[in-house]
Amino acid sequence: MRRQNKSDRSGVKRLMALAFLCAILVPTAAFSSPLSESVDRLLAAENAFQPDAMAPLLCADYHEISPVGDIDTRAQVLSFYAPSNRSAVNLEKTVLSETSVGGVAILTERLHYTLLDPAHAGRETTLIGTWIGKPEKNRMIVCHAQFTIFHPSQHRPSEKPTGSDKN
Repeated sequence: MRRQNKSDRSGVKRLMALAFLCAILVPTAAFSSPLSESVDRLLAAENAFQPDAMAPLLCADYHEISPVGDIDTRAQVLSFYAPSNRSAVNLEKTVLSETSVGGVAILTERLHYTLLDPAHAGRETTLIGTWIGKPEKNRMIVCHAQFTIFHPSQHRPSEKPTGSDKN
């Protein structure tokens, strides 16, 4: 048996360290949960104003809370996305949280919309959307959504302690 010299062992250690760093630093494909996949399909169908593609992704008793606080039923949401209401938008989204509570799937994303239609071209808005899903027939369907207007922290007044905060 050949005995390794010190430089051979040093080279092996460097190679192992490099392999370890590559495993950590090389990006991997992002995990996509069943709820995330369903919400992606739902948002794509909404963006294309295709209620027929949205319908199978929604629970029969689906409801949605709009950014202004309206509670819309499944039928109201589907009618809002009728092709005749189509408006051109660009959507950029970022997953903020994906979890489950007691087996209930919950997804929260930041949705940044840029309106492209001539009447509103360039207008932008950002929402935080939260979806709750449940498994049904080997797939995940969306049962609830809530949207809140997002105000970036740069526009918030700085928080100053009040006189009543004497601890």
